[in-house]
Amino acid sequence: AVVSTQSTGDEPEYSSTLEYSRPSDNPNTELNLYQLCFYEKRESPVSLVVSNVRLFVTKEYHQWPLPRLQPPLPPHLRGQHFQVLHEVEISDITMLIVTGYTLTISLESKCHELLFETLAPLTQLVELLSRLWEEIFGFPLKVC
Repeated sequence: AVVSTQSTGDEPEYSSTLEYSRPSDNPNTELNLYQLCFYEKRESPVSLVVSNVRLFVTKEYHQWPLPRLQPPLPPHLRGQHFQVLHEVEISDITMLIVTGYTLTISLESKCHELLFETLAPLTQLVELLSRLWEEIFGFPLKVC
């Protein structure tokens, strides 16, 4: 992964966009976006991971110090780094509703509400989901 930069003179301007130089044969393994936000209630942050065909809402478990800097943990203390809370097929999305800093992802059977701290990551996610959805169906996703 390479962080894209834009030079504006003396100092480069850094972007959080990740560009991958090697395409994969499996569309589920290509990472398009990784962001932090809040899910449903503003309790603890979750991570959003978006591939070409799915959006994952995950809970991350961070360990400090890093495992390579400490002796191995006993089995009863080990856990998975990511726990998938929800998995959404991009083709199952029927509409995106933006209200302030909140994005509601409407599916046929239910909705998922994501809360962002700023508009930049919200806009980035809406644009990505709209583009991926349009690539699947050939016409724009409804965004309200």
